[in-house]
Amino acid sequence: MRKLQAFTLPLELETFTLPIPPDAHILGIYETIALVAWAVFDPSKPGETAFHAFRDGDEVPDHMEFVASAQRANGIVVMIFRNKGGAPDAKKPVGAAAKT
Repeated sequence: MRKLQAFTLPLELETFTLPIPPDAHILGIYETIALVAWAVFDPSKPGETAFHAFRDGDEVPDHMEFVASAQRANGIVVMIFRNKGGAPDAKKPVGAAAKT
């Protein structure tokens, strides 16, 4: 049985972790009071997934795959990525690697 759950996303962080397995499917990201990601996943699978928010002009490392996009009420568009294949990397500073 899969579980549907909403997660509030941090607005100030470029890299954040959600308590869902790496193969979770993000259905969409919507702004209500905050940005909220809706995910479907198998709750019996352990794990967490690091996500990275990129904006216009950012360089995206080759090891990242697109997950979902959102547009905030103020017009800012955010693109959310994670490692291809769900490989963990919550400790790796993506922004620093992408801008060198």
